[in-house]
Amino acid sequence: MRRAPPLLWLPVYVASELILLGSHRRWGMLVTGLVLAVLALVVALRWALARRDDRPRPRWFLWVVLGVASYYVIAAAAAYFVGPAYAVAALLAGIIPRAAVAVVLATVRSTTVEHDGRRRDTAGDSRDPLPGIGLDDETPLGDTSEHSEDIHERDAQRSR
Repeated sequence: MRRAPPLLWLPVYVASELILLGSHRRWGMLVTGLVLAVLALVVALRWALARRDDRPRPRWFLWVVLGVASYYVIAAAAAYFVGPAYAVAALLAGIIPRAAVAVVLATVRSTTVEHDGRRRDTAGDSRDPLPGIGLDDETPLGDTSEHSEDIHERDAQRSR
C-alpha cells in the first residue's frame, strides 16, 4: 500500500480520457472509462478508509469523502428537474472527482505513521523515496521549512 496510491492516478486519468472520448456516442469507450473510474474509486476508498493498524486514519477522512459525494447528489437532484438523464449524468460526473479525492487521501495516509499516539509525516524521510504529504501532529499548522526563523531574518537583512 505504501507505494501504490500515487499509481492510481494513471487509471483515473485514462478513465477520464475514455469518458471524454466516449461521450460522442462511442459507447465502448464510455463504458470502459466508467468501469475503470469506478474500480479506481473503490480501490482508493479502500486504501483511504480501511482500518489498518500501521497507518492512522483521521476521523475527518470520511467527512471529506461524504462531502464530495453529497455535492454530486445535490447536483443530480437539481438536474432531475431538467430531465432524469441529466440527473444520471450528474451522478456519473462525480466519479472522477471522488476518485481523485480518495487517491489524495490514500496518499496522505500512506505517508503518515503513528507512534505513541502521535502522527508523523514520513514524506521527507530519507527512507521514503515517494513524494507526498502526510499528517504531522508536531508541526504547527502552516509551518514549513520555507517559513523558518532563519529565512525571515535573512529577508529582513536583505530589505535593509
